[in-house]
Amino acid sequence: MSTAEAALPGNTESRVDATPLLNDKMKFAIKAAASLVLVYLIGFAQGWSNITTAATTVMLIAAVGSLENAVMNGLLRVLGSIIGAIIGMVFIAIFPQERFLYLLVLSLAVTFVLHLTRTYKGDMTVFMLTGMTMMMMFQNGNTDNVFLYGVDKAFMTLFGIAVYTLVGILIWPVSDKKAEFEHAQQLAQALKKRYEVRLEDEATQNRLHNEALQAQELLQKSIPQIPGTMETNFSPAQWRSLMRDFKALDTLLSLLPTSGELSDFPKPVSHYLKGFETVHSQIETLFDAIVKGWQEKQLIEIPKKAELSVDFEASEELTQLQRATLGSFALETKNLHALLSRIAKKLNALHRPEPTHFVDDERIKTHAFDLLDPEHLKASVITFLIFWTAVVCWILFNPPGGFMVVVLATGLSVITAFSPVKPSLLIIVFTLSFFFAAAAYVGVLPHLDHSVGLALFLFFYGFIGFYFLPAQLSIFFLLGLVTMNITNQMYYAFDIFLLVLTMFYAFLSLLLLFYYLPFSTKPERLFLILQKRFFSQSLQLARYHFALIKGKARFWQKIAAHYNRRYLMNTVAKMKLWAAQIDTAYFDDIEKEALLSYVRNCERFATLLLIHIHTIDAQKENPLLRSYLLERHNAALVEALERLADKPLLTSVSDMKAATERFEKELLDFFTKENPERYERESVVSFYETISLYRHIWHTFFDLEAKMAHLNLTSLKESRF
Repeated sequence: MSTAEAALPGNTESRVDATPLLNDKMKFAIKAAASLVLVYLIGFAQGWSNITTAATTVMLIAAVGSLENAVMNGLLRVLGSIIGAIIGMVFIAIFPQERFLYLLVLSLAVTFVLHLTRTYKGDMTVFMLTGMTMMMMFQNGNTDNVFLYGVDKAFMTLFGIAVYTLVGILIWPVSDKKAEFEHAQQLAQALKKRYEVRLEDEATQNRLHNEALQAQELLQKSIPQIPGTMETNFSPAQWRSLMRDFKALDTLLSLLPTSGELSDFPKPVSHYLKGFETVHSQIETLFDAIVKGWQEKQLIEIPKKAELSVDFEASEELTQLQRATLGSFALETKNLHALLSRIAKKLNALHRPEPTHFVDDERIKTHAFDLLDPEHLKASVITFLIFWTAVVCWILFNPPGGFMVVVLATGLSVITAFSPVKPSLLIIVFTLSFFFAAAAYVGVLPHLDHSVGLALFLFFYGFIGFYFLPAQLSIFFLLGLVTMNITNQMYYAFDIFLLVLTMFYAFLSLLLLFYYLPFSTKPERLFLILQKRFFSQSLQLARYHFALIKGKARFWQKIAAHYNRRYLMNTVAKMKLWAAQIDTAYFDDIEKEALLSYVRNCERFATLLLIHIHTIDAQKENPLLRSYLLERHNAALVEALERLADKPLLTSVSDMKAATERFEKELLDFFTKENPERYERESVVSFYETISLYRHIWHTFFDLEAKMAHLNLTSLKESRF
């Protein structure tokens, strides 16, 4: 077994000599539980009050933050908490007697900060701690010693962050070979396999495509959001640049013509393409070198630019569609060669000591925030409503915990609003925690005479929550510790225990209420909304670029196209999320795997559409392409999308074979009017490349229609009961 193969995450043989019992999840649970213990013990040793704030901070970071425990990550969380504390106290200073104005301004500020929390693609705890600390500065409406109260709250929050960060650094620190190295190698291996089976059956290609997508997700999650160590020589921005290249590589492999398209050629493809054998050999060599390069510190030899061109004389025996396929194959092969060379150059930079700056194409750069995402905007409305409902309950009923009910309900709405995490499940988890906490409060805590016993109790309680429960549920189990009100001088009163318990059920009830109001969060309903939006966004993009070809694009269409370009793939990603959450047992006509396959088809269609739009933008001055698109061919795509946008639960299916024959006939008719010899060769080649991509879009569209008809998505509108 080679070094590169032995390092793959999926290879169990390489892990025989590792510590089998201490997997990553167990290490994380031990570190998080140890942080919780240290917070309590250090706080008690120093005689500090309000240790609960620091403990809750540790729980919050571990539940919703990234697993990256770098110093810089901790500093950013500290900075966020300080900013939140300053803003909170400034608001109190500006509105010392105007409680309504204070709460109004606070609610708007917190809603905005928590909106940033939802939309940020990095470590969300930085913004979440800002919002939570901002609210914790309010001392139930009291103005006495408000500054000292705020300082104490802020200090305990910072203390919890500091302990969590130091434990993460000192216990099992991140080594030279981070997880992202292994995941990158795994992804490169999966993409290499995709290239090797590019001419095999569709089922094999789909299986390997799914493996590549899973590897992409693993790499995406393991990429650090901020600089943690200089040992790897890659910054987070450089890692994200590589991630974009890997996604582009996956897309290119999807665009390569299939065996069915190439088998109709009278002769092998190499007969019609000059330099194909050389370029193909270089591509295979680059794939092998990139897979090995993640573990071996050897520089990869970068080949020269691919010299690949169509032999026009040899291609005269091909049909028009075959020429289009050949042109697309040549283009995608050259693009694949160039992209692999770029990845190899970036990998070489990893093994060099000098810092390297990666320059990416502007159109493939990603954004740090998705501020205008519809679901995030609706979730922010829910957060605002939760804040004011909790405030009204606090004023009218003065529940146990006071304003803390507002703080917890508002802050933790980030986890539940438009999220698969259901408040009903949280209530079940918290109830389970209550039984643990009640048994410990009565049967364990009164018998602990030494700090060692308390430390062991806290450690095992925390370990159970962090190890056996998913991250976002663990905080609700661990809140059972808060109900015990553990202090230096322990005072046992079961009525106080029940009052604290009531506070938690109060804010969980608010989260449960607003999980269903004012927007439905049933997975099937959300999926149908997202599907309709998907077709609407695709339609607006197609309309805009058809108008662009005709020279009649309007300013508002340009703005809408820019928005839809940015958020189309977001829509598909959320379709994936909610399709996986649908309980198909309630719907006889829906199969889970068929539904997920349909969503993958939507993703492919969206990818091809965006590539097609970019190609048209780049080739809109091509006279041959412009002439072809103006003859209703691009309008046909608009009309087809209009049909799906108006009736997204379509049951009829287009005849793909007849459509392909019609497409061939239209192409032949077009060339009876247009003589290709009148145009430059580059224009003709670009034309065929674009037409091949256009045909790919139609084939994907027909597959999408067929899957829709098979699924009968109308049944998702029916009530479950």
